[in-house]
Amino acid sequence: MMVGVVSMVLMGVVEMVRKYDLRVHGGIEQDVGGVHYIASRVSLFWQTPQFLLAGVAEAFTLVSGKPISSPVSGKSLPINSPSLG
Repeated sequence: MMVGVVSMVLMGVVEMVRKYDLRVHGGIEQDVGGVHYIASRVSLFWQTPQFLLAGVAEAFTLVSGKPISSPVSGKSLPINSPSLG
């Protein structure tokens, strides 16, 4: 759970940096499918740590939730995820 909290805080920090950069330096004008967008100049790689932490948090949640959910669900409810089966 703590990894998930750290991931969410990191996501907020990256979003604040992105908005600050957009406000101070302006953006990059793009036309995608005939729609005009102004994108931030912040690199995509700034998001890599937050997505890695979110993945780790999800893995911990799945691993810790299986012993709780399996006995409660019974045999009549199949587990759809091959990683949990």
